[in-house]
Amino acid sequence: MGNTLLLFLFSQWTLKHFCYLLNLHTLLNSKYFNPWCLSLVFSYFLLPFGDALSHISQIRSSP
Repeated sequence: MGNTLLLFLFSQWTLKHFCYLLNLHTLLNSKYFNPWCLSLVFSYFLLPFGDALSHISQIRSSP
């Protein structure tokens, strides 16, 4: 039950930030588009994913 709730919240968080990044991408004019800036934003939002995924896998691997 706890894992299901965690995955649900995780997917909601993922969706929200993906939509945010998509909106950010469309807001950026091609004239001002900077791939480095976008990659920094991506890494900023994706870094917590690695922590959360490793935490979930640790919970699952523990007896």
